[in-house]
Amino acid sequence: AFIMDGNGRWAKARLMPRSFGHRKGADAMKRVVNACISEGIETVTVYAFSTENWRRPEGEINTLFSMIKEFMNETIDKEFVKPVRVVWIGERSAVPADVREKIEDAERRTAGNTGVTLGFAFNYGARDEMVRAINGLVKKGEEVTEADVNNALDTRLLSDPDVIVRTSGEQRLSNFLLWQSAYSELMFLDTLWPDMGAKEVKAIIKEYNKRNRRYGGV
Repeated sequence: AFIMDGNGRWAKARLMPRSFGHRKGADAMKRVVNACISEGIETVTVYAFSTENWRRPEGEINTLFSMIKEFMNETIDKEFVKPVRVVWIGERSAVPADVREKIEDAERRTAGNTGVTLGFAFNYGARDEMVRAINGLVKKGEEVTEADVNNALDTRLLSDPDVIVRTSGEQRLSNFLLWQSAYSELMFLDTLWPDMGAKEVKAIIKEYNKRNRRYGGV
């Protein structure tokens, strides 16, 4: 799973607008997902837009929405080395109808694809996800188990991430997959997201293979 951070700083360093950085960030996402597919990774989740990102300038938000519609309308079917299945995680009701329709159409269109799942975290916040899941379970009026929570979360169709990677040097999860990351390996890279590609993915996998995951055991 990737927290795609650093688009704005990448653009600023080149005296370009933030929208330029987001465009280059979209290109990087395609490279990274394709590299993951080539490495045999079956589930990749990307943090595209958080519940806190609504605080950004309206123009930047509109640019992101336009890019997401383009991505779901064209990129999903053409730009990946294998067909991917799109699973949207996030709160849907607040998303503008035209954007929501494009993502949901991509979900329906790709539902039959097997082998590679692309978790698309859009209008996603882990605390919001957990509150919605818990409220749904409370309505059932039954004792709740860990499995019940897993099945109530937006990520019920995704596996928990083995690795969560955040780019740009920041070292925090920023409300991303808090339940699902209980035993994820965390990696914080200084690389800005638009500079990510196959070389960086290989380095992440190499580092992951050095780690001893004991899950509380010995």
